[in-house]
Amino acid sequence: MFSVLLSVYHKENPDFLDAALQSVFEQTLPPSEVVLVKDGKLTPELDAVLDRYQAKYPDIIKIHNLPENLGLGVSLAFGLERCSNELVARMDTDDICLPFRFEEQYTMLMNHPELDLVGFNIAEFEYDPTIIHSYRNLFEKPDEIHKLGKRRSPVNHVTVMFRRSKVLQVGGYKRLKINKGMEDYYLWMRMLNENMQFYNIQKVGVLCRIGNDMISRRHGFLYYRLEVDCFAKGVKMGYISWVDFFVAVFSRGVVRIIPKPVTKWFYNRFLRQK
Repeated sequence: MFSVLLSVYHKENPDFLDAALQSVFEQTLPPSEVVLVKDGKLTPELDAVLDRYQAKYPDIIKIHNLPENLGLGVSLAFGLERCSNELVARMDTDDICLPFRFEEQYTMLMNHPELDLVGFNIAEFEYDPTIIHSYRNLFEKPDEIHKLGKRRSPVNHVTVMFRRSKVLQVGGYKRLKINKGMEDYYLWMRMLNENMQFYNIQKVGVLCRIGNDMISRRHGFLYYRLEVDCFAKGVKMGYISWVDFFVAVFSRGVVRIIPKPVTKWFYNRFLRQK
């Protein structure tokens, strides 16, 4: 039927992993396969959570190991090769899927063969998933998504379900040279450049954990260099124009070098909805 692809590494919280996996198996349409990649050696607490779920769902959960922490892009590329279903759903190991998520995406992709990827909007929380901090709502239709993708990521990566063959057709997840990160956006650009069709269901499908760490990961010169490299690749492949490139690079340059509290305000003011 469909697979769920996850990656976990040693710094993650075992309680968050437990909640994420619980949400996967409490779906109105549960997956037939869960491919989970251990990105390097884990803590005993994380391994204990995985052992418990594998014992409970031995025919569904398939755990694969990388010898060391190689980053999300490498981990997802490794896991995607090992998914046995054409439809694959992504999620992170600290987020929570709402119960209807997989059923609605699966139904949409089965009923609309012209679509290659279906995502949702997300609700963000800091500590308590019942207390929503903000929302990340994105455009719905393929033509709107294609246009938005020239300036920023047009889908919420942790919410997507896609056709595996289409992702592999453009080379799958690839790690950018400068640093770890932005593997998802680079993938979306390559898919959209091939006129593959994306659709965002206009409601929240995943609850996502946020915090100051997210801002830290997306702040500073190194992350900015990564973004510039990603947009430059978009220009080279012909998806992004030079105008879009300079607009995106300039706006991100300002956000990455200003103090973190101001960066956080920018995210909340312009990229999120209350």
